[in-house]
Amino acid sequence: MQTEMPVNYGIGWTTDLDGTFRKIASYLKKDGIFIFSWHHPLNYCIPWSCDERKDVIDNNALVMNKSYFDESYFRMPVDGSEILLCNRKISTYVSALAKAGFVIEQMVEQTDVG
Repeated sequence: MQTEMPVNYGIGWTTDLDGTFRKIASYLKKDGIFIFSWHHPLNYCIPWSCDERKDVIDNNALVMNKSYFDESYFRMPVDGSEILLCNRKISTYVSALAKAGFVIEQMVEQTDVG
């Protein structure tokens, strides 16, 4: 089955980024388009209070508690259970896409403008 434009909103759940991108590339038609979305890697560098369901703020400032460069796996509590995630740098995604044969035409980041 080949499609023209697969869209994925959960690419960060994969434990095999290179393999996932290779598989997606194999599903695309020639000159097909792939769009994906995931949390910005800095999101996981800011402490989060599961009890309060919000970022932890110290003296009116967000404080990083994890390095952006730390791509290790970590556990996150979700609905009384835990999930395993890996925080990847933007360059890790870009490199994996290039390795799978994708050409990046545009990268769009969310803004704080409502």
